[in-house]
Amino acid sequence: MIGIGALMVLIGGFTLLTDDDGASPSSSATADTSPTVSSSSPPSTTTTTTTTTTTTLPTSGGETVESFIALLDEALATGDVDGELFSRIHQATLDRYGEESCRSYLSGLPPQERGLRIREVNEPGPWRYETDGAARTIAEAIGVEVDRVVNGETIIQELHLAVVDCRFEWFTDCGEPLALG
Repeated sequence: MIGIGALMVLIGGFTLLTDDDGASPSSSATADTSPTVSSSSPPSTTTTTTTTTTTTLPTSGGETVESFIALLDEALATGDVDGELFSRIHQATLDRYGEESCRSYLSGLPPQERGLRIREVNEPGPWRYETDGAARTIAEAIGVEVDRVVNGETIIQELHLAVVDCRFEWFTDCGEPLALG
């Protein structure tokens, strides 16, 4: 149960950080396609497969939602905290939780029995990143519904991604937010 909760927090944290004006504090343009923790669904034992189309946004090298989710999945499977897991967290998440808290959170994630599987990819659009009493609107985010198996149960969640500096970044909930003020 602790593993499921930690996994849900991870997925939920993907989508929580955004500026009220939709811009990332460290970048000039964001097309947020971030995984969301706030819109996660409860665990389900029913697996449904949805056909998705490849969504390509203005990223370098033609990165797609599917290729980014595969990269994220590999980083989760190998525990690559200091590589792709951390380097692809959106600045809005780091602003809310701090680097140390996010590294600690990522280090404590439980292993998954089966990797991320995309169920549905939504069209880019505005998204409100809400966690721990804070909210920011991301001007252009992509919601990605995924499932994975943890402790024998299929968990379905929605992640949100954004394009920053020609690459996808994700949103997550790293635990206790920094003091606001």
